[in-house]
Amino acid sequence: MLLSIKASKPLEPISILVSLVHSVLSAYRCVMTGRFIYKLCSGTEWKAAEAAGVYKGSALDLADGFVHFSTQAQVPETAALHFSKEHDLVLVKVSAESFDEGLKWEPSRGGDLFPHLYGVLPLETVAHVYSLEQDAEGGHQFPDGWKD
Repeated sequence: MLLSIKASKPLEPISILVSLVHSVLSAYRCVMTGRFIYKLCSGTEWKAAEAAGVYKGSALDLADGFVHFSTQAQVPETAALHFSKEHDLVLVKVSAESFDEGLKWEPSRGGDLFPHLYGVLPLETVAHVYSLEQDAEGGHQFPDGWKD
């Protein structure tokens, strides 16, 4: 697994060090204590991936050049921020240990490191796919057993 840090503007040396330490700790926490990363996508997208035998990413993923993932701790906020209007949402649980390369941890929302896959998602890395129901307020309900 590769570790990289991207910044939109030049960083001061201390900022680079803090970012690097944060990056290493976040990646360590996910890989060592949470063996899984998670992808949220529409059920329609996922059915197409199953038919193709590989997931190439959403329109946003393709535009950004990588498949966006979240850690277990990040998934609920990602669902709320980016998928609140999605009624046909699935949560794809993927083994983070399956990637020797292509999976990078990069700062995003709030400076947290998010797993980004530079490549396609082979379906054999998928541990489980969960359908997410919405409650009356539009929030997604995560099923029992989805966490590591």
